[in-house]
Amino acid sequence: LLKAIDPEKDADGLHTLNLGRLLKGEPGPRSCTPAGVMAMLRSQGIDPAGKRAVVIGRSILVGQPMALMLQAANATVTIVHSRTADLAAHTREAEIVVVAAGRPGMIGSEHIRPGAAVVDVGIHRKPEGGLCGDVRAEEVEPVAAALSPVPGGVGPMTVTMLLVNTVVAWSRRHGIDHGLDRATVRNLLQALAFYDFVGTSFSIPDGLEHILGDFPRDGVVFNTRDQLSQVFRADW
Repeated sequence: LLKAIDPEKDADGLHTLNLGRLLKGEPGPRSCTPAGVMAMLRSQGIDPAGKRAVVIGRSILVGQPMALMLQAANATVTIVHSRTADLAAHTREAEIVVVAAGRPGMIGSEHIRPGAAVVDVGIHRKPEGGLCGDVRAEEVEPVAAALSPVPGGVGPMTVTMLLVNTVVAWSRRHGIDHGLDRATVRNLLQALAFYDFVGTSFSIPDGLEHILGDFPRDGVVFNTRDQLSQVFRADW
C-alpha cells in the first residue's frame, strides 16, 4: 500500500523513498511521531548531541526512524527490542530513552538512569478504564529529569507534524508559498511541545493563525483534555 502512494503526498513520511531520504539526510517529509519526539526534546533544551540514547522498539513506524533522527542529531544510539538480553543494562546507561515497545507498563524505575529524559510513545486502554503508556509513570517520574505524559505528550506532536507535512506537501504540489518557513515551524513546535499541557499557559506565536484557527492567542490555559483537543480539531 505504501508503494502506491506518491512520495510527495506521503504526509506520514513512511514511503520507502522518504525513509531513504531520512537515511541520507536529504530533505523530505519525516515520520511524524519521531519528528514530534525530536521537537519535544528541543523544546525542553535537551540536545541529543554527545548523549547516549536508547530507543526501545524497532518498528518502521517509530523505532527505526527515531534512531536515525537521534543519530543525525549526533547522539550515540542503541536500539533494543523484545529479543534484547538484559534490557535494563542498556537502558540504565542512556541519558535519553524513547520507549516505543507497544507493551503497557513495560518500563519501570529499574530501567532508568537518574536524571534521564524519558519519552513514552506508547498508548493503551486499561481494562479498568483510562489510558496508560509503555512506561510505569508513577515509578519513573521521581527518577527521570523529564517524562512525557500519556495522554498529552507524543500524541499531539504526531498530529502537529502530520499537519506540517500535509501543508508543505500540498503547497509544493501547487507551487505556492506554504508560509511555514523554518522559523515558523520551529515556533509552532516550541509552542505545542512541552511535557505537560494540562494547566500550562502559553501564547500562540505569530503566523500560526491559519493552522490553529480562531483559538484565543494569549495566555491560554488548558485545564482539561477536552479544551486542549480543540486546538487540534480532533479528539486525540
